[in-house]
Amino acid sequence: MAGEIWIDNSGAGFSEVFRQIDDLAAENGLTVKQKTQLHLLSEETMELVRNLTDTFKAVVSAAIEDGQFTLELISNGRMDSTEREQLWEIAGKRDRNNEVSGKIRTLLEGRYYDDTGENAQLLEQMGVTMVRAGEVEDEEGAGQETEYVWSMQSYGFMAFDRGYASPETDSDWAEISRSIIANISDDIRIYIFRDHLKLVVVKQLKEAETGTTEWGIDPELLVLKKVPVATSRIQVKMVQLLYGGLARKEKSDDRATVSNITLSCKAAPKGRLGCIVYTPRGREKDVLPAVLFLHGGAFVFPALPYHYRLARNIAEGTGCRVFMPDYDLAPQYKSPTQHEEAFELYEQLIMNAQELLTDTGRIIVLGDSAGGTLCAALCLRLKTEGAGLPAPMGQLLLYPSLDARLQSRSMKLYTDVPVCNARAVYEYYKLCRSKTRETPRDWSSPVEADSLEGMPPTYVETAEFDCLHDDGVLYADRLSGARCDVILNETRGTVHAYDMAKDSRVLKKSMEKRIRFINELLGKQR
Repeated sequence: MAGEIWIDNSGAGFSEVFRQIDDLAAENGLTVKQKTQLHLLSEETMELVRNLTDTFKAVVSAAIEDGQFTLELISNGRMDSTEREQLWEIAGKRDRNNEVSGKIRTLLEGRYYDDTGENAQLLEQMGVTMVRAGEVEDEEGAGQETEYVWSMQSYGFMAFDRGYASPETDSDWAEISRSIIANISDDIRIYIFRDHLKLVVVKQLKEAETGTTEWGIDPELLVLKKVPVATSRIQVKMVQLLYGGLARKEKSDDRATVSNITLSCKAAPKGRLGCIVYTPRGREKDVLPAVLFLHGGAFVFPALPYHYRLARNIAEGTGCRVFMPDYDLAPQYKSPTQHEEAFELYEQLIMNAQELLTDTGRIIVLGDSAGGTLCAALCLRLKTEGAGLPAPMGQLLLYPSLDARLQSRSMKLYTDVPVCNARAVYEYYKLCRSKTRETPRDWSSPVEADSLEGMPPTYVETAEFDCLHDDGVLYADRLSGARCDVILNETRGTVHAYDMAKDSRVLKKSMEKRIRFINELLGKQR
């Protein structure tokens, strides 16, 4: 970091910070636009400081390294209980006309953190999470303290599914959308430790200088460009913390009855796995066809809001009972754990069919991204290891990951596309790979299987601007060559996980095709 500058809420040190930004811009040959962006970010950060507690002081440092601008603010480390209470009081104000509380609320989501009070569930849903020491990397040595952590990355996912925000937070969303920090920075994190506060703002300058490739993404999906691509271990951990509890918040509605069950699973480290079940409304006591939905997320991310929405839509549109298990995640539980759990969960649907009200002759597997890997591998295993188990009627693979060689044209081409790109995939493979247990090649890379003959009817959907695009196409070609029934839906103008953009026309068309595929399978068996 460049030289440290002390600032306080009276404005002392602000001009020095801005001069430092000018010097960095000159030294690195930044454009006028880039320089302006850094000034705006710095000014907004300084404004936040101006409106904190009366005695607030902090040290600010800025740097540009490898095309990335980082502005870091650390409080003086002597925030006593009174100052801390003042901070929470400001952040918790409900006065919408108060500009001070508005700015702080944009960072802290507008509520003080009470891990036992009535706000706890809402805060957790909105992205404010308390974690224990050691779960967040902090070079300042606060490792022995309880840490309160929040990251702007949470906005990246939640902004595309407002159904998971309560009505009272809608104005917060409008406020966030007007925030300079939210719209210009690539990442912002706030760490509130027991006695000090740390704020980190990051802006990627390489993209600003050369321009991120626009490709030809559907205008309705351009908002997904704001989704941060989380790749580091700490970023993955934060996403797991922020979204790991969504299943408990799912509620029944007029479309589906939602229940949470626990299934025994010897392959799981804890011997059991949670599973959320969606049953079409009015069919709760009926034996129904089943969809085993193995959600995506590179084996490292929990199910996100769009996965729950997809499960609900499938249940309503097909009359199937949808089972979405909460399988264990890397990097804590590395591959092949997820494959072993998926196979055993399929067995559970068969063995406990009477209790689960499952028609064992009509089971379909569905997976997106890494979930597609699990589905394809499961179907391959059932051919050789599934003695006595009925095969799935079909499999739906949405923008699946199927080729572990990582040498396809799309992998080489799409290195900077939104949501998921080739650079991220390489990092996910590192996080998932076990040093002690080898995952069979057919499981991690189904396109390399010796034979795909006898695979069930398959629907493959690809996204155009996706590093995994060619995985789906190659797999569909191999299935066709093996004389298997296959439908390939190559969507246009799309990016990986475009299900996030729930109101887009392209998603609505794809949803119709997915549901039609399942209904036609079911119709053949009637």
